[in-house]
Amino acid sequence: MPLLIPFVTGPEQKIVRIGLYPPNGAPASNLTCRKVRDMQLSMATLETRTLEDLGASRADAAERVRQQHSLSEKGLGALMVANGGALIGLFTFVGNATGKAGSLHFNLPMIWAAFWLFCVGIGMTLASYLMAFLSQDRFYFQSMHEVERLRRTLAADIVDRDTAKEELANQQGMNFYKCAIICAGIAIVSFMIGCGLALGGVLPA
Repeated sequence: MPLLIPFVTGPEQKIVRIGLYPPNGAPASNLTCRKVRDMQLSMATLETRTLEDLGASRADAAERVRQQHSLSEKGLGALMVANGGALIGLFTFVGNATGKAGSLHFNLPMIWAAFWLFCVGIGMTLASYLMAFLSQDRFYFQSMHEVERLRRTLAADIVDRDTAKEELANQQGMNFYKCAIICAGIAIVSFMIGCGLALGGVLPA
């Protein structure tokens, strides 16, 4: 389809098609043709730059998602090591102290509270892993539903706008994603409080 451009004829501006004569029947001047060519080149350049920017934006988004996955995996691993190491350290300290002379007196309720908080931290970290897996599973099904919708569009030659399954899978994925963050936050808080209770429980009287 020819591109519509403004063609000025005196005080009135009208729209004509590229390559056609102006309304009065006179052929377009060389200046007008040059302006048309310049406009076509400008639009082609703009389209090229837009596609390049779009590709760069997609590449940047993919790289940031990859970094996010890497950081979250390392963070959950560190959280598991922190809670598990603190639990083992607490057991080791108490075991070594009980074999010595009775000069140390422990606050057993605080030690037991620290023990359970470290266990909660480990459990919440595992739950965060599970929620993260389920969120990615739902996002995967969202992509598959989108692929199926596009296949139906190509097969029927009619745009399929039914995105109910995609929206449902996305919402479920976001819910699991939020649960994973909450579980990780609980694990961090449990570790911090557990460390304080463990320290208070093993300090000598």
